[in-house]
Amino acid sequence: MKARFIGNPAKDGEGPDSLTMFGEAFEKGEWREVPDPVAARLSGNNHFEVAETAPEPVAEAVVENAFNGADPLAFDHDQNGQLGGSKKRRKRKS
Repeated sequence: MKARFIGNPAKDGEGPDSLTMFGEAFEKGEWREVPDPVAARLSGNNHFEVAETAPEPVAEAVVENAFNGADPLAFDHDQNGQLGGSKKRRKRKS
């Protein structure tokens, strides 16, 4: 079985760059082979991912070029001439 430490999913993966758990050393984000009993224990911990085999990494070039050829203003949802949403914060009603 393979496992990797991903950090705290509730806090954008916050956590140490490396740690030791159940006698196994982990580098954050890196898959490593672990014994089945350790994999079983880690599978219940949301700071880890466990799999039969490590998934193939997504090619960075594909991610970087995902928007090539698209009209940039198609991503201007608030029509302010800038990509993405507005950075204005709305005041809460009291």
